[in-house]
Amino acid sequence: MGLAMNILEYLSNKGYLRPNCAILDIGSQCLYHAEPASIKKFVEKYGRITDPDVFEKEAERISYFSWPRPGERTSYLSELLDLTSLEYTSFDVCPALKTEILDLNRENLPEKHREHLT
Repeated sequence: MGLAMNILEYLSNKGYLRPNCAILDIGSQCLYHAEPASIKKFVEKYGRITDPDVFEKEAERISYFSWPRPGERTSYLSELLDLTSLEYTSFDVCPALKTEILDLNRENLPEKHREHLT
């Protein structure tokens, strides 16, 4: 599954994302079509850039891998959100970054995630 950068910007502009909010995803999301300038704008809104040189390299890396290519992995949404104050957790049956293995067909939501509001 995946989420294009323009959809993330749409959610942000509609007010569905707030600094320090928590995001729970069912199935970890790949990030698609993220330009470095869009990444910078998003991170400036929800986080801060402490080292511009390090950030620029990271934004370039995330951007590069957000454009699918045969034989290469794709950026995960969590890689972008790790640069912000947004808390991200994903549940899936397949391993991925920031993903807890959980089969919602067979398992109950872990206690630590119940009634978690931000």
